[in-house]
Amino acid sequence: MRVFVSKRQRKKRAQRRLILGLIAVLLVAAIGGWLYGFIAYVKAMPQPDHRRQGVTSGAAVVLTGGPLRVTSGLALLTSGQIEQLLISGVHADFSTRSLTAIARGAKLDTKLDRLISCCITLGYAAHDTVGNAKETALWAALYEVTSVRVVTAQYHMARALLEFDAAMPHVAIIADPVFPPDVKQDTWYRWPGTLFLFTQEYSKLQLARLRVRLQQLLPNLRS
Repeated sequence: MRVFVSKRQRKKRAQRRLILGLIAVLLVAAIGGWLYGFIAYVKAMPQPDHRRQGVTSGAAVVLTGGPLRVTSGLALLTSGQIEQLLISGVHADFSTRSLTAIARGAKLDTKLDRLISCCITLGYAAHDTVGNAKETALWAALYEVTSVRVVTAQYHMARALLEFDAAMPHVAIIADPVFPPDVKQDTWYRWPGTLFLFTQEYSKLQLARLRVRLQQLLPNLRS
């Protein structure tokens, strides 16, 4: 039995197929673009031998997220590579006593009491990377800092630098990554936890890039 299909119906079906085809092409292109960017992000991630050993700067900021970041910041201060240290985004329960315990565990407690009173600031205001950048900008202006080292995990560094450059365009930003041992950077594709961490961070980076670009085009969007 033949079913009669009008010219109008055939035209609508053709239009639907065209629309579905375009959607499929756009979806494949979007997925391909995301994967390409993700691979580029992983390849550009700092390696352990890329750390700025011996580079001096006026100050450093530690973006909280693990004791390794804090001990790395303390090492910069105790070695004389920086003069001021901000630990940004600490929990309300964190105190100088907590800092002393971390330093003692890492054998960095030499002269720490003096350094705490003169050279270390605990920042409680920040709750995310945007907040870290804003808190650091205020602190840098207070201490007249012209260069600051950003201490955070290697997978977080790209987004941190983006936010800090946007918040402090007149301050030199130096990347000083740390490398958590549980993050399997070289074989990330074999470790579901690291893969999820990297994909999550890359997605956040893309959203941050979009927001910063919009803020540059529309300054009134700045909060």
